[in-house]
Amino acid sequence: LATALVGSVPMWLALPKVGLHSVFHISREVAWRVHAFFGALFLLLGTVHGIMAITSVGIDVIVSEGHLMVGLLGMVLMWLGVLPAIVHGIKPKALKYDVFKGLHYFACLGYALGV
Repeated sequence: LATALVGSVPMWLALPKVGLHSVFHISREVAWRVHAFFGALFLLLGTVHGIMAITSVGIDVIVSEGHLMVGLLGMVLMWLGVLPAIVHGIKPKALKYDVFKGLHYFACLGYALGV
């Protein structure tokens, strides 16, 4: 439960009007930086958790158990949502902002599946 609550911090910071940035009275730019930091931290911890699960029980067990497979799918979707953000951050002209934002919602879906 604690991980699920902490993992939602990046999403609460990304809300356009009423989000954590308005509660803490910080600018949208600062909220974006904190969103990126906590999002990366949560993705890293989730990925390490997934790798440890795969190495401890094996990928065959992960894909054969429904609840474990949903977690794996969630991790894949989170990466699919974050990779466009990385590309857009490094080379903005390589990926239009609207495309990046649309693909970034895969991270939200992955979070929901992972929880």
